Amino acid sequence: MFTKPIRTKRSRGKANIVNPNRHMMAEAVLKPMQGKSFLHLSEPVSSKNINQFKISNETIKKAKKLFRQSEIEVVQAGMTLTLMGLPEKFEALLDVKMIASKAHSEGPEYLIPNKDPVIPEVMQPFVDAIVFPKPISIKP
Repeated sequence: MFTKPIRTKRSRGKANIVNPNRHMMAEAVLKPMQGKSFLHLSEPVSSKNINQFKISNETIKKAKKLFRQSEIEVVQAGMTLTLMGLPEKFEALLDVKMIASKAHSEGPEYLIPNKDPVIPEVMQPFVDAIVFPKPISIKP
């Protein structure tokens, strides 16, 4: 489904732009039916407490619809939604500006928001947070 990043002078080093169409990825952490999402837990998620993080089908359905209305594709759904879209769509939806950054001085550049994303009011009943992943450096 996803292609390897295209390395051109224009897109060189943008690690979270995953295809030739300049799309980037993010994760939307959904709100569970009871309590808070796993982001606010002081202990690890385990088989003993996993039920408190169950996401209703209705929450998933409504959150997916809202992201698609903002022209952001949902490519996987569960406790989180894996999102893919153009940087400009994320900027408009979440009131951020995507800026180039580096994890290491020698590492590739990737895009990150200039501030914490602002979740639109209409999404707040369903979405707890939006997280933009950083590239993982794997060394042999």
